[in-house]
Amino acid sequence: PMDYPRVLPLPGYGTTRDCCCNDDRRYNCTVQDPWSRHRALLTTDMGAENIAVEGTGVIDGNGWPWWMRFEKTGLDAGRPHLFEPMFARNVRMEGTAGKLHVKDSAFWTLHLYACDGVTIRNVNVTADVHHGHNTDGI
Repeated sequence: PMDYPRVLPLPGYGTTRDCCCNDDRRYNCTVQDPWSRHRALLTTDMGAENIAVEGTGVIDGNGWPWWMRFEKTGLDAGRPHLFEPMFARNVRMEGTAGKLHVKDSAFWTLHLYACDGVTIRNVNVTADVHHGHNTDGI
């Protein structure tokens, strides 16, 4: 968590979505500061243009430590997303010469917030089926 600085919630989102845990799994769901969240692993400046993440291999969001804290002890702030450009234009994530594998995000995996001109191609998104709580793909 120390490697992921805290940032303000997204415009219009209010508190972190980690506070909403009324499901049958009975997670700890304690968030000390629900008005902040940890910055995404991969991010851009607001309004950035011509962003590309391309190639082959694996981008591992290392979600396990976050999932375990979420389930067992609670969080100090909302979990980070894996890739989150905001208000960006011409954003592309593309696997080349095969597929790009994006896996185990702590929270939402590819969160392209208010972006225009987005292309996602030849990308495989996965997360652990038992512990990857709320790790939506795109």
